[in-house]
Amino acid sequence: MTNYEEIEQTIRRIYKEKLDLSCDIDTIDVNEPLGQYGLDSISAIKVVVEIEETFDFEYLDEDLVVENFTSLDTVIKYVQKRIDEDE
Repeated sequence: MTNYEEIEQTIRRIYKEKLDLSCDIDTIDVNEPLGQYGLDSISAIKVVVEIEETFDFEYLDEDLVVENFTSLDTVIKYVQKRIDEDE
């Protein structure tokens, strides 16, 4: 099982590499809404592709909804759930 903190570090790295956010991703609290930092649907797609490649799973079609991308916490918990399901 991969723990929350390990996933968080990887997700933050992905956001930092793939997106041009209005602030440093390392300063964002995991519960803050990402939309206020410039995350939109186009940038979310970039993140999804990189998360799928990094963690070796595909997002389910029904999970590609805005609610799963509102904060770092929602992204991390979704990834953790998918990793746990595959173990």
